[in-house]
Amino acid sequence: MTNYYTYIFLDPLKPGQYMYGEYKHIFTHEPFYVGKGKGRRRFDFKTRENHIGHRLSFLRERGEIPIVKRIHKNLSEEDALRFEVKLISLIGRRDKGKGPLTNLSDGGKAGALGKPRKGELHHFFGKSRSETTRKKISNTLEGNIPWNKGRKNHLSEEQIKRMSDGHKGYEMPKNQKDKISKSNKGRPKPVGFVKHLLENVHSVKNWLIMSPSGGILTIKNLTKFCKNKGLSYNALRQTMYTKSKHLGFGVIEKPLFG
Repeated sequence: MTNYYTYIFLDPLKPGQYMYGEYKHIFTHEPFYVGKGKGRRRFDFKTRENHIGHRLSFLRERGEIPIVKRIHKNLSEEDALRFEVKLISLIGRRDKGKGPLTNLSDGGKAGALGKPRKGELHHFFGKSRSETTRKKISNTLEGNIPWNKGRKNHLSEEQIKRMSDGHKGYEMPKNQKDKISKSNKGRPKPVGFVKHLLENVHSVKNWLIMSPSGGILTIKNLTKFCKNKGLSYNALRQTMYTKSKHLGFGVIEKPLFG
């Protein structure tokens, strides 16, 4: 198929005349990204990785979008990748100190596969932030309050109730149960698994619940217990992790298989 192309993003905030190596085309604005695609890929400014997403956000905050320049068109995917590699090489990557491009790979198949950039492949490898940069970051974050600070549960009681009502009467389809059962067959048990069962018999089948009065309740069927007490199963279960209470009740310990 010959519906691929290579394209370049130009920075609308940096006008001028930019020419690179043997490539005779003169850009009217500084290029900052080279890519290949098909269809409307070149106009997709949202689903981008962080290294280019930061630049796009910077432009968006100033009411700008990249100038998109389609360089080669009606190409096979192999040819589009080949031109991408050539353009990146000619213009140069910023992370290597050879040009203005934000690309973090040399393009081609290496870029298309999206391999994790670790070690020397990471754009920040061997670098460290200056004291000035650290101070700027610190000043920017100063006074910011985390959205979840002081919140034991990010869901309101009304939301929890709606979720609970939505799950009432739901039964997992048989084919889904069969899939789960099939995927678990043959899995090796963790080391010391049987010993743990024998030493923690109480926690294999029972829930330990703190009641509003402070007493400890041993519950075998948490779903039935919640239904009888008018509690939300999910909200009560969540108290084990948030160390909070749901209508005065809190989970101290759950069954091994709960």
